[in-house]
Amino acid sequence: KEPSFLARSFDAVKSSMPDPSTIREVASNSLNVARATTSSLSANIYREIKGLTSSELEQVLLKATRPDDGAVKGKHVERLVSVTYQISPRYDIYDAVLRKLWGKMAEKDWRTKVKAL
Repeated sequence: KEPSFLARSFDAVKSSMPDPSTIREVASNSLNVARATTSSLSANIYREIKGLTSSELEQVLLKATRPDDGAVKGKHVERLVSVTYQISPRYDIYDAVLRKLWGKMAEKDWRTKVKAL
């Protein structure tokens, strides 16, 4: 005897449902991607706001060590050099610059580390 319409419908639904472990794995992977993307966006927004509210020296360092695939622009290097010469000799600017560059080398993104070198 042929199964009823209701039984065939339940079988069709049951056979089309994915395995729970597959759902768990896909959901976990999606969550990890979302977490990484959100973290990256947050870091970029923080970096931009910091640049708007920082000294000229900090702004130049942020632009020169931006975590992107582009090379450091010559204008940023020139500006960094000119900023260091504009500051009064009474201040030990080299200590501050080296400390900031060291902090950039300690960041997670390898592109920022390389640019800080």
